[in-house]
Amino acid sequence: MAKGDQLKIYDLAGKLVYQNNTITDQILRIDLANVEPGLYNVLVISGEDVKTTKLLKVE
Repeated sequence: MAKGDQLKIYDLAGKLVYQNNTITDQILRIDLANVEPGLYNVLVISGEDVKTTKLLKVE
């Protein structure tokens, strides 16, 4: 990840559960303590380029 990128995490119903618009370096720590276990879609937005992946949170 680079400066200016955005990170968004959505649950499978499409609800936004996490968003970070102020990424400033290569390493980003995400606090998902308040997010229920389950499968999530992760989007990294860099300009017009969007990369997606899945995230599985377990207890």
